[in-house]
Amino acid sequence: MHYKMIDITINNLRTFTEGSWSLPNFNNMSMVLPSAPLLLQQPEDVIVCNAENVPLKCQSSITSCECTHVIDLPFGSATELVIFDTEHTLFKTDRSHSFYLHGHSFYVVGQRSKAFVKSADHAKKLDSDAHLVHRKLDRSVLKNTVVVPAAGVSVVRFIADNPGYWLFRSEKTSEWSSGLSLIFRVTNPTGNFPQVPEDFPKCGNFIGPEFFLA
Repeated sequence: MHYKMIDITINNLRTFTEGSWSLPNFNNMSMVLPSAPLLLQQPEDVIVCNAENVPLKCQSSITSCECTHVIDLPFGSATELVIFDTEHTLFKTDRSHSFYLHGHSFYVVGQRSKAFVKSADHAKKLDSDAHLVHRKLDRSVLKNTVVVPAAGVSVVRFIADNPGYWLFRSEKTSEWSSGLSLIFRVTNPTGNFPQVPEDFPKCGNFIGPEFFLA
């Protein structure tokens, strides 16, 4: 079974640094929602990004990058999400965050308050030293929403067995619509999605029944 671990750093404060705004983001990438469903269309205005694919416009940026954040998960892969809150650590706020995953349920295998993680590298160092969070793999709770405590960390695991494009987002509309979300793209076993029929309706091309045009 393929195993994949993903660190997701939360920073959802709007900050102003040296003339630039830093928007709500995961891993310094503020989500720009696509103008059409990615499963059906590939809009020309979409700039896809992830940790391995940072757009040129963002490579010299010290603030969050605005792009369509898509993370690929092979079909059937065992996936662990390590979600930690850097907002409290860096900006001294004191509030928890709640996140929802579309298309899958997951097991909450670990959670800790006041971990004070500073970055993904810091989290990986703490985890390798067994100082980040204790994982409980026996009788873990199955959910589709997880809370990350202020300055804390939560760990969830799931099997990516539902092909498609699935949004992982903050439960607060004001946050996920401003950038605190990302998309997991779960591929089919073949690596491709079924071909969309040529006559399938697309965003922007619907003109309505004939009597609307009379």
